[in-house]
Amino acid sequence: MSLKNAALLALIGTSLLMLLVLVHFISTVLAIMHGLVPVMALLASMIRLFACFTVWVFFLVFYQKQS
Repeated sequence: MSLKNAALLALIGTSLLMLLVLVHFISTVLAIMHGLVPVMALLASMIRLFACFTVWVFFLVFYQKQS
């Protein structure tokens, strides 16, 4: 497996993970709006979303540089 293929595979996996984290973030926001979850849950969800987004950007740039 070449480095470019590995970077593409990592980008795809991170994209799927980011999609799941984004859906969880939206679910948390909706639950907070309905008063089902405390507001502190939003902080943890935002940290997970930011961390996943930064890893996704890293793999995207890394994949693009492998030409």
